[in-house]
Amino acid sequence: MTRCNERLTQTLPATVTDSIAPGDDVFVRCPSVADEESLACAVLSTLGPPERTNVLSVAVTDSPLERRAVWDRHVERAPARMAVVSVETDTRSPQSGVEPVQNERARQARFGRVETVSSPTDLTELGLRITEVLSEWRDDANDRRTVLCFHSLTALLQSVPVERLFKFVHVLANLPLTEDVTAHYHLDPTVHDEVTVRTLAELFDVVYERGETWEVSR
Repeated sequence: MTRCNERLTQTLPATVTDSIAPGDDVFVRCPSVADEESLACAVLSTLGPPERTNVLSVAVTDSPLERRAVWDRHVERAPARMAVVSVETDTRSPQSGVEPVQNERARQARFGRVETVSSPTDLTELGLRITEVLSEWRDDANDRRTVLCFHSLTALLQSVPVERLFKFVHVLANLPLTEDVTAHYHLDPTVHDEVTVRTLAELFDVVYERGETWEVSR
């Protein structure tokens, strides 16, 4: 497994990240304010060489710029392709929308592709935007690995009930289109009850939880 710097290799247990296969769904349980969360995101997005990895980021509350900044902060090389599905919410600050980029060519160079979902309650539209990007990439996959980062389940749970979100993730994860997509989903366990956390954990092949160290279960 290729990493872009030594700090990334020390973030999650290498013996476990090495065993993650295309198509695995990973549950990242870490406080959203912790530095380790963005580092874990970078590790799980670079399970192969960045230049042979397509990265799709679902951004709820964060802007496309903020999600791209996570990559740029921790990874030295650009991915083969990057796209952002940006979910508009009332909690997004006025300064964190799609950032002022001078023209379409410059925006494409920075973000690759940006799709917007008008409401966090519209999971149908969210699913369509995700599958549109993945369908396009599948047709031009070559030897590239596709990674889906979902940031975050915590943000969506402010707008939709856990039962509805569970069904959405279950359907998305079991589409033929996503069978080779390595996906990781972020959740801040400090703001949810144990029942919610345990319910969502049933969806995933691998669970990473941040305590004093990273704890891993499959």
